[in-house]
Amino acid sequence: MQLMTKKNMCRAISRRQGKPYLEVRNIIDSMIEVIEDELSMGRGVRLRGLFKIRMQRYDRRKYKQPKTGEILDICAQNKPRISLSRSFRLKKRGQENERDNQNKHLPNGRQS
Repeated sequence: MQLMTKKNMCRAISRRQGKPYLEVRNIIDSMIEVIEDELSMGRGVRLRGLFKIRMQRYDRRKYKQPKTGEILDICAQNKPRISLSRSFRLKKRGQENERDNQNKHLPNGRQS
C-alpha cells in the first residue's frame, strides 16, 4: 500500500483547485495546527463525511513483560482516537465490492 504524503496531498489539491501550492500548504498546515490545538484543550474535531478525532483517556494499568515476566506499571495516558465517518466507510466498502465483482470475471482473480 502506498501512502500519500502531505506534500503530494498539497500538490493534488493545488492542481484540482487551481491555487498556488504554497497557499494550499499554508491552509493544510493551519488545519493541522487547529486540530492539534483543539485536541490539546480536550475537545474533539469532526470533519463530516471523513472522520472524527478525539482524545481518549486510558487508566493506569499493570502489564506483564512476556520475556521476563516482570510486572510493569503503565501510567494513565491520553491518546488520540480516530474513527472514520459512516458515509466514508460505506463508500470504501462499495468500491471494494465493485473491485471484487470485477475480479470474479478475471482468471485467477487478477486485477485488470
